[in-house]
Amino acid sequence: EDPYEYIGDADIVFVFSTCWTKDMMTSLAKCIGRQCKPGTIAITTEFLMPLSGVIEAVEDDPDIPHGEYKMVLEEKLDGYCGVTGGVSTAYIHRVVRSLYDEGIDEKMKVTSLAAEKR
Repeated sequence: EDPYEYIGDADIVFVFSTCWTKDMMTSLAKCIGRQCKPGTIAITTEFLMPLSGVIEAVEDDPDIPHGEYKMVLEEKLDGYCGVTGGVSTAYIHRVVRSLYDEGIDEKMKVTSLAAEKR
């Protein structure tokens, strides 16, 4: 939910999302769609992220990107998972369109680091 929590320099994102809610998956998709470059791979378990959507503007911060993002599902894999004690599904998504902006990317890195020091 926090648009200042920075993950934009990731090329691959893995989330063991077996216990996540639909709202959490939507928030993750928006975070990736806002910050990660096209071509970024995102892997989730059990649940597919929304493949497209609209990211709303951040109130009082017009510099944070907002607009549409799009991902595609590259592959769905099933396999045994010892944590769940049965078959688990992995969804491999690829970012096709995002709001990634190198200038904003640097600002968010600095803002995220400053927040961590508090």
